[in-house]
Amino acid sequence: MVAVYIAAHNSSQKRKLIKGIVKKKIAFILFLLINCSAAQAQKNRVGDIGIHFDGTAGKFNAVSDVKALEVGYSTTIFLTGKNI
Repeated sequence: MVAVYIAAHNSSQKRKLIKGIVKKKIAFILFLLINCSAAQAQKNRVGDIGIHFDGTAGKFNAVSDVKALEVGYSTTIFLTGKNI
């Protein structure tokens, strides 16, 4: 929770500011809900589009089940100038 200091001269200005903040929070929550449900709906599997592989799925049915394959990430930062 983020505390917001409202510098207003009277209570009607404070109410307007608070209403604006609440509306923005509600809009943000709705935006997240819509995007999360859309992401779930778009998740297709390879077998759904007619591509099938020989064999059986691994324990987790994921790329991390493949032996001799490392799964991870790295961050690459491209900067100009002297590195410190």
